[in-house]
Amino acid sequence: TIAAKVEDRSPPVFLSCPSALITHTIMAGDSFGPMWEVPKAVDNSCEPPTVSESKSRKPGDFMAPGNHQITYTATDKHGNSAAECTFPVTVIDHKAPTIKNCPKENIVVAADMHATVARATWPSISAIDTNGNALTAENIDKLPKSGMHFHVGINPVEYKFKSLVSGQVSTCQFSVVVNDVERPVPLKEANDTSMFKCTKTGEFVKNHRQCGGLYLTLKSRNGRANTLGDVVPYSGPVRCCNDAYECRGDDMYKACLPKL
Repeated sequence: TIAAKVEDRSPPVFLSCPSALITHTIMAGDSFGPMWEVPKAVDNSCEPPTVSESKSRKPGDFMAPGNHQITYTATDKHGNSAAECTFPVTVIDHKAPTIKNCPKENIVVAADMHATVARATWPSISAIDTNGNALTAENIDKLPKSGMHFHVGINPVEYKFKSLVSGQVSTCQFSVVVNDVERPVPLKEANDTSMFKCTKTGEFVKNHRQCGGLYLTLKSRNGRANTLGDVVPYSGPVRCCNDAYECRGDDMYKACLPKL
């Protein structure tokens, strides 16, 4: 009697395998991931083969943003394996970057003594996206930087960071406010008022009269008009006799000051 041994060397066969790209968009608060149909396989033994994913991932599992490769294998009880079923899954992140150290309030500083500028500092501003990528602010070379000198007034600062994953943009906005707080000092001599000569409607105005109609008796060393004296109001167009100067100031005080 001859005993015959029959070996099963036929691998299982996948009935189907997803071919189209599967995409999933992460929205705020999501805790689930992309969905797909697990491929089915059959075997010549008529017993269902074991179908498994290479990294044990299941439909609905949360996945990080980016491109993923899903790979299934099918193995029968004799150890025969089918050709792999592989398909791509892309997870899209619509979340904006997270910014660190953005000043919550404007930075207010006093102008340096005898100057119209002041140095302002703030912590290093940085940002990351949901993949943990460290981001560089747009136009970083042209942005104001901590430690720079800023002129008297309101100086807007804006940092923009764009996610490498979602393309979403987060913005850090604040202003550096430089105040002129220097006390005025008296003019030393009459000639010091020559820069304040103005012309009103074609008529010469006294040397030390302000553009706004006040006698100028005091000025700060940084050029800001701080005046005391009798009010001599007048209206009409006003220009400075010296073209190197311009009539400027605030709502209360104006004078012919060197052009900025």
